[in-house]
Amino acid sequence: AVDAAGTAATVNVAAGAYSENLVIDKSLTLRGNGGDLLVAGADAAAPSISGTLVAGPIMQVNASNVTIEGFNFNGIGSAQGIVANSADGLVVTNNTFDGTSGNAVDVSNSANTQVTYNVFTSIGNDAIHMVFADGAMIAHNEILGSAGGFGAGHDGIHVEDSALVTIQSNLIQGDGAGSFGAVN
Repeated sequence: AVDAAGTAATVNVAAGAYSENLVIDKSLTLRGNGGDLLVAGADAAAPSISGTLVAGPIMQVNASNVTIEGFNFNGIGSAQGIVANSADGLVVTNNTFDGTSGNAVDVSNSANTQVTYNVFTSIGNDAIHMVFADGAMIAHNEILGSAGGFGAGHDGIHVEDSALVTIQSNLIQGDGAGSFGAVN
């Protein structure tokens, strides 16, 4: 459905379990069932996506103005959840990320990214990792450590070499080694 969609289209994904690695290389909205948009995480009936490439992301975003909303990302089978490079205007909202061995959301060289109302559990590295992400907004996320937590020496939220970033109203708790890291 993503390949067939036109630029700026909305692709509605039905509930179910999907095992694939997606590459998004055009502006679009990929919508599952986010449930209540003011409560963090995807609805229980949201589509579940797990990757098939052990060393790769479940979803690679290489385009600007992409919205990913309302999915359960199951990290079993992939190192990372969403990786975005040169993806200005990326919006990641109302998703649940569980069990990635690497960063759950990894954004680089992308301005005005919004990561809001997501839930992260059992993440191996940083739950949210941003480098060169000027103007980013990270808000209303729940980052919960559990068995495995966020790995030793890693952070719930890590922002590096980025200006005018807003980080507010996030809950970070659990057994991870760090909670918030910023490097300028």
